[in-house]
Amino acid sequence: MSTQERNTGRIIAIAVGVLLVLCLCCVLVAGIVYLQRDRLDELVPRQVSELLPRELAGLLGLAPQIGAANMMPADTPLYLGMSLNLQNQAGYQNLKKIYLDNPDVQDALDELMADFEAETSINFESDIQPWLGTEAALALSGITDLEDIESADIMLAISTRDLAASEAFLQKLRDQEAEDGRPFEQGDYQGVSYWFYEPESEFYTPAYTTIFNDFVIWATSKESMFNAIDRVESGGQSLADDSNFQAAIETLPNNGAFFAFFDWTALADVMLQETPVELEPEQMSQLRAFQSVGMALTLQPNGLQIDTAIQFDPEMLTGAAQAALNRPPTANQILNRIPANAIGFFNSYDLHSTWQQTREGLAANPDFEQQLVDVENEIGLNLDEDIFGWMTGEFTLVVTEAEPSDEFAPPLGGYLLIGTQDVNLAQDKIAKLVDLLNQEMFVEFESRTIGDHEMQVIADPFTESIMGGYGFWDDYFVAGYLEDALSAAFGAPTNPVTNSPHFIAVSDRLPDPNYGYFYIDADAVQRLVEAEMSEFDREEYESNVRPFVEPLRAFGLASGSPQDGIQTVTMFLLITEE
Repeated sequence: MSTQERNTGRIIAIAVGVLLVLCLCCVLVAGIVYLQRDRLDELVPRQVSELLPRELAGLLGLAPQIGAANMMPADTPLYLGMSLNLQNQAGYQNLKKIYLDNPDVQDALDELMADFEAETSINFESDIQPWLGTEAALALSGITDLEDIESADIMLAISTRDLAASEAFLQKLRDQEAEDGRPFEQGDYQGVSYWFYEPESEFYTPAYTTIFNDFVIWATSKESMFNAIDRVESGGQSLADDSNFQAAIETLPNNGAFFAFFDWTALADVMLQETPVELEPEQMSQLRAFQSVGMALTLQPNGLQIDTAIQFDPEMLTGAAQAALNRPPTANQILNRIPANAIGFFNSYDLHSTWQQTREGLAANPDFEQQLVDVENEIGLNLDEDIFGWMTGEFTLVVTEAEPSDEFAPPLGGYLLIGTQDVNLAQDKIAKLVDLLNQEMFVEFESRTIGDHEMQVIADPFTESIMGGYGFWDDYFVAGYLEDALSAAFGAPTNPVTNSPHFIAVSDRLPDPNYGYFYIDADAVQRLVEAEMSEFDREEYESNVRPFVEPLRAFGLASGSPQDGIQTVTMFLLITEE
């Protein structure tokens, strides 16, 4: 594996790790909401937020909780924030009715809190709830090695509404640490009292705690905590002043329950310092074109919505990438060829342009062209002319339920549609590809009619059932796995996915116009999983899993047109009772 591939893997690992942290935060805040159900439940109209100071709007759940960002370094590469007053979010009542009022879910949360108390000797209701404020934030800074991300400076800040109660909580923690052989000492910085533990062994992490600026603060380095105090007392530059951070805040919904911010520029600098490979100028430009990523999760009356804002510099992208960003949205006419009962699908358009953009990006590698020639000589096809040249229309990949090919296979089938502006050219290229398959793999096709459409299919020699096939449907090339999937495709116009109540509800939350959808019907997935489940697994599933997944109806994702150097992507999880 090359150094560049390893570095890319590290970035992906960091992103996955952050997503896992967000998932854990969801679980934690669910418990917090459950135990704070006695607090304010009345909603304030969204329009009022424009008339209120940000601090008050945040308290009412009408603005992002980013007060802690004023204490974080301006170059913080990773920041996670959450609102702890979810009762004031627009979709709280829906989640409360579905989950928190569910006795099975309540039992699971009670067990979670009991386990937490058994492990830590901390009782949430008596030790934390009395002082817990409306905001919590976690920031990573000082990242110098992506392979050793644990060495980064970490600062956790949780707002407090009762200084005495929060100090009592910290004292309890210090007493417990002292009993375990890790005593804290007291210090003073700029008139702010703090406590610290500096271990002699590298196997333990230093800890610095204080209550400052109405926040309970925990940090892994003295410098992080002292600098946070200096920023507030002296008005120094903070993450809240960063232009990319501000752009993300302004672009994303202002009532997010969770907020995440990645400074891609800072992470790219670390990656470049670590790699011994000298990147080509075009590669360097593409790497630095992307500047930051912001994410916000909001509670909607019928589910959870995640909005993402990716900030970039268009002038640093390749010509093909800029052209792709400026292309018009898809017409989404292909949705009429996807059945309403589809398990999931992805659709977009113009695979030819997508390939051109990918090829231009890869061409920055001086060995790429020769590698491409070697591949084309080996397979006997020209990727530009024979594969992608005719793929100029809309396309979709669809997964459907289907009679399995054998007793061990899942009951899933699927099909691919690729539109073209030149059907004759597409037919010639497909014929060439099939000839190669016949020569190399001895594949034998036969003509069959499926849904009044003539198809070239491969049949099971023992059962004569259709395993897969291909053909043309108007100006679309169609290829599918299993006859049921192909039949579903040809029958889709009578009841397309645009008639599905689940898809309608999800797409209403996604940007329109857009560049296509990624969509999964969670109800259909759950039904298939339960049908395949053994009796041994069913009891555990019914008690510990089903109460949480049963209300999940569908998931969708779509991206809107970029504006002012910001690409937005929206994800929506439909959660309703039916």
